[in-house]
Amino acid sequence: MARPPIIAALVAVASSALPFAGGAQDLSGSWRSTRDDVDVTIREWGPGCGPRPSSRRGSVGREANVRASSTSLSVDTGGRTLRSDRCWSDNRDVAVRSASHPSPTRWVSTCSTPDGAALGERATYTVSAEGDRRLTLRDETEYEWNIQGSVCRARSVMVREYERVSAAPTPAPTPTPAPTPTPAPTPTPPTPEPAVRRCARVGAARVLVVAPSRRSLPVGGRSCFRARVLDAARCELEGAAVAWSLRTSSGAAEATVDRGCVASTRGEGVVEVVATAGTLSARAVATIVSEDQYRSLAAAHIEEEDASVEAIDPGAGQSLGVSVRTESPSPRPGWIWPAAALVGGVLALGLLGWMLSRRKRKPVLVQDDEPTTLRRAVPAMAPSFEPPGRHRREAPPVEVFPPAAEAASEAPTMAKVPAVVASAPPAAKRCPVCAKEFVDGSVFCTEDGAGLVAVDEAVTAPAVAAPKVRICPRCQRRYEPLMDFCVDDGERLKDG
Repeated sequence: MARPPIIAALVAVASSALPFAGGAQDLSGSWRSTRDDVDVTIREWGPGCGPRPSSRRGSVGREANVRASSTSLSVDTGGRTLRSDRCWSDNRDVAVRSASHPSPTRWVSTCSTPDGAALGERATYTVSAEGDRRLTLRDETEYEWNIQGSVCRARSVMVREYERVSAAPTPAPTPTPAPTPTPAPTPTPPTPEPAVRRCARVGAARVLVVAPSRRSLPVGGRSCFRARVLDAARCELEGAAVAWSLRTSSGAAEATVDRGCVASTRGEGVVEVVATAGTLSARAVATIVSEDQYRSLAAAHIEEEDASVEAIDPGAGQSLGVSVRTESPSPRPGWIWPAAALVGGVLALGLLGWMLSRRKRKPVLVQDDEPTTLRRAVPAMAPSFEPPGRHRREAPPVEVFPPAAEAASEAPTMAKVPAVVASAPPAAKRCPVCAKEFVDGSVFCTEDGAGLVAVDEAVTAPAVAAPKVRICPRCQRRYEPLMDFCVDDGERLKDG
C-alpha cells in the first residue's frame, strides 16, 4: 500500500531532522578552552584612528558551558554568551543577515552594519564540532571606520577551541510496566541535576553579576554591559528584569543608558553604571575619553572580558556588597602560601638564634704571663735600677796553658790540650744601705734597691742614695719610684 504524499513528506522531514537534533544535543555539557587567538591585519590606519591594534594570544583553561538545541548552539563563557544564530559584536548597529545549520556539527551566521555606517562591520561567525570532544568558534570580521576624516580598515580573525570536560546528564528513561492483570507502577529514577549555571529548577535571586567591570568608549560612542541574575547555587534566572541607571563619578561626561548600553552625548569623564534587580545592585565603571585616546580596535571590540562585578544578597549566607571576580586559567596551588610561611618562619628562627648567640658571647681578655713593669731611668747619682735576678754577669771561661818548657817536651801529656775550666764564682757583694750580702751576682739590693758594692769596698765606699721604692698596700709588690698604681689590682702605690 503506497503512502500518501503528505505523510511521506512528513516522514522524510522528520528523518532528516533527527540526526541534527541528536548531534547538537550531544554537545551539551562542560568544556575547557585550549586556544584563544586573535590575528589582526591592518589595511589602512589614519591618524585619527587611535592606537594601532595588534594580534594577541589569550590564556587557556577557561571553563565554558555549552547548551544545544535542535537549531542552535550557545556557549556561555561566564562573562558573555555566544550563540550560533546571533551576532557576537558589541556594536548595536550590527544585525543578523543570515543564520544556517548546514550540518549536524556546523553552524554559520553572517552579520553586518547598514550601508554608510560610520563604524562599519561585516562578520561571519562559525561554530563547528569534531565529533563530541572538540569545539571551535571562529569570528572573521572586516572593520571599516570613518573617524574624524580618517579611514580605519582592518581585518580580524578570532579562533577559540574547546575540549570536552563532561557531558550534560540525561534523565534515565522510565521503564514500562509489564502487562499483567494488576500492574504495579514502577518508580521513575530521579533526574540528575544539570551543570552549574544552567539548572532545571532555580531559586530566588541571590547574586547579580555585571560584566565587564570596566569599559572605555569615545565621546559620542556607545558600549554595552551585560547583567545576569543567579540563585544561591549560581543557577541563572533567565528573563529576570534588570534596571539600569547612571551616576557621574568624575569629569563632565554626559551619557544615557538603555538596556545596559551606555551612549555618550558629550564631555569626558567617568560614570558609574548601576544595575538593579530587586534588592540587588551592582556597579560597573564606564570611562569616556576623546577619540585620540580611545582604545585600539582589538581592545575595543575583541577584548577578552574576564572581570565582572557581583552583588550578593545577605540571604545567600554572605554579606551584601560588591566584589570583583577575575577568572584565572590556571589557579595557583594551595600549597604555595603554607610553604612560603614555613620558609619565612625558619628564616626568622635562624636570625633570632644568631642574634642571641652574639649577645651571650663575652669578650676574652688576653693577659700576659707576667705583669708589665715600666722601667724608667733614675737620676745619674745612682746606677740604673734593674729588678733583681733579671740580669746576671757571668765570668768568662778561663783557659789554662802549660809552661813553655813543658810545651816543648815530646812526652805525652794532657797539659798540651787547652783546658776549659768552670767559671769562677761571682764575688760577694754587699748593700751599702742595709749591709745585706749577695753572692748570686745581683747588682741591686732587693730590700731598698741600692746598688751593690764589693764586700771589701763596703766600708770605704761612699754612701749612695738609693732610689725610693713604691709598694702596693694589697699585694706588697714593689715598683719603681715613678709608678703610681699596681698593675695587678689597681691600688695606689705607697712609698716604701
